Amino acid sequence: MGFNYGLEKRKFTEEWKKLYSEYKAAGMSEEDIQDIYAFDLNVFRKNRTEFQRTQPLSESSCDDGIEQGESMSALLKKFSSALSVCDKYSFQSDPRFAWVDEMENDELYRKIISLPERDIDLLTLIAFEGYSQREVAEIRGIAPAAICKKIAKLKKLLYGG
Repeated sequence: MGFNYGLEKRKFTEEWKKLYSEYKAAGMSEEDIQDIYAFDLNVFRKNRTEFQRTQPLSESSCDDGIEQGESMSALLKKFSSALSVCDKYSFQSDPRFAWVDEMENDELYRKIISLPERDIDLLTLIAFEGYSQREVAEIRGIAPAAICKKIAKLKKLLYGG
């Protein structure tokens, strides 16, 4: 069912005739009434544009995530990956990474979740579990200089310097 502009415009005009007489009876100036009319007309036009450029998702096409064949919305098919998010570092999967979920800086959060799990584990060991670089090197069985270089790379990546 489309937007019937003629019908909706007539309804809008009829409503405005009533509003105009109410505003006039309330003692509003002609200029103020015209300002309100211009605003409402702009809202009417935006609503029409939104109706024409959006596609509703019917309830039958989204029941429990089960695709209903051809009844599934074309827009839902096209953008389904953008509508669902899988948080691989949620508190439920590994409590050691809970600090990632609590970050308030969105840009830094996106950078951190894009890191490999090994790098996030390194940050967790040093920043939140209190291990020194030498202790992390012993845990991982590598040279302390390698840990130092990795931390420098992570700082540069995360903070740009």
